[in-house]
Amino acid sequence: MPILPLFLKNIKEFKIDAIVAIGGDDTLGVAAKLHKLHIPIVGVPKTIDNDLSGTDYTFGFDNLIVDMRSIPIIQEETNYPVIFDGTHSAQIPGNSAGTTGGLRKYIPTTVKAAIAAGCDGLFLEVHDDVDNAKSDAATQYPLEQLESLLVDVKRLREVIVNG
Repeated sequence: MPILPLFLKNIKEFKIDAIVAIGGDDTLGVAAKLHKLHIPIVGVPKTIDNDLSGTDYTFGFDNLIVDMRSIPIIQEETNYPVIFDGTHSAQIPGNSAGTTGGLRKYIPTTVKAAIAAGCDGLFLEVHDDVDNAKSDAATQYPLEQLESLLVDVKRLREVIVNG
């Protein structure tokens, strides 16, 4: 099924009054297109790659905000499992000369925090040669370090679940 009819169906089915689009030039461009289709949408300017003038000091500028409270909130409000994206959460979009940069060294910290917050699973982009990865090289997790991280995560999860 094409995405737009499904999107419109879900808006109607779930009685959504409006969509809130928080983002920069790309996000607000999509919001403008949806508005032209008479979809109720509110655009909130917020950017991390400084592509909107006057937003240099919005929250998260030049960085991502990873709020662990969102994990139990989403679980409570939706009853769906939450999968934490540990590698994209370490990205700094638009910060490296037109490519996505990031801080790989913080991946274990955010992954463990997400497990502590109760996430149901993890998504990690892993590569055997991170420096030569064709996409998101700055935040690919090294394959040779994956087992150690997963052992730590499993131990942490067991402590949290079993007390």
